[in-house]
Amino acid sequence: MANLTNTTAPTPDDLQKQLQREQAINRLATQIRSSLSLQTILDTAVEQIHKIIG
Repeated sequence: MANLTNTTAPTPDDLQKQLQREQAINRLATQIRSSLSLQTILDTAVEQIHKIIG
């Protein structure tokens, strides 16, 4: 049986960062789906990844 007493709840900052990552991924997926241009897809991916990692 797993010991759950040492686990901690995520902090508000952790939750905010997770939300920002998920929103960036959703924007990226939406923009990729709306484009048939490989260059646009790659540019969008690089831009969104840059935003995520700072």
